[in-house]
Amino acid sequence: MESTLKAVQQAEKDGAKIIMGFVASSGILTLNKLYPERKTPIMTMMATHQEVGGKSPPTLQMSYDDGVQSKSLARVFERLSEKERKNAFLLTDITNPFSVGLSREFKKNLSHAVIREMQYVTPL
Repeated sequence: MESTLKAVQQAEKDGAKIIMGFVASSGILTLNKLYPERKTPIMTMMATHQEVGGKSPPTLQMSYDDGVQSKSLARVFERLSEKERKNAFLLTDITNPFSVGLSREFKKNLSHAVIREMQYVTPL
């Protein structure tokens, strides 16, 4: 992450008006913690965590955020039969901000309880 931070700072120093190239929410969230005074907007195609877009430091999300995606997933889940819902599992990788955010937002959009929820950790 140190090399990413240095690259962003150098791009700003060199007069960048926009920075592109970030993919994952985790990279932008980490960058924002390390460099909260960033002024140059970053445009991302894949980062969907709700804390990524719109706030300072400025980040433009070019895809749906977790809230929109989770509503779609909840609508599909609600169409399942009661038996299918009872056999559904919600898996959350607690080391991945996308997985955590999507799971949290998904649960907010349900009228039925998720019967089984499992958390796991992806090894580095």
